[in-house]
Amino acid sequence: MAAQAIITFDEALQVPRDMADVPVCVQELTGSHYTTVQMLESAVGAEHVKLAFGRLPQTRWSGLKDGTYRAVAVMEPFISLALKEGAHIVAASFYRGGEVISADLTPEQRKSFYVAENQAVDLINADSTNTLTM
Repeated sequence: MAAQAIITFDEALQVPRDMADVPVCVQELTGSHYTTVQMLESAVGAEHVKLAFGRLPQTRWSGLKDGTYRAVAVMEPFISLALKEGAHIVAASFYRGGEVISADLTPEQRKSFYVAENQAVDLINADSTNTLTM
């Protein structure tokens, strides 16, 4: 499963090396922040990795759609939503596992969370006639 992806609608941004000095909107001091830096540093050099800090993924997604941001880093289900709505992936980071969730959840609650997340992705991918908004 993709841990996160840098997505954009900008055709000039196709591969990580195209991201030199292009701000990517991420949530500051999170795994996404550090993963974005890691994905880009080897391609453009640390001095050319530029970040813009946004909050929740739906806010970053909305900012990408309205042109506030040229590129954003998001996780599922926003990756699938972005692809469905015409964006493309510039870089992605993969892992085996689920999202970071509360340690207080019971095994049943944890399973329900993963099932709901997978169902959201499936619903986005299955609905080819409608666009979704967040």
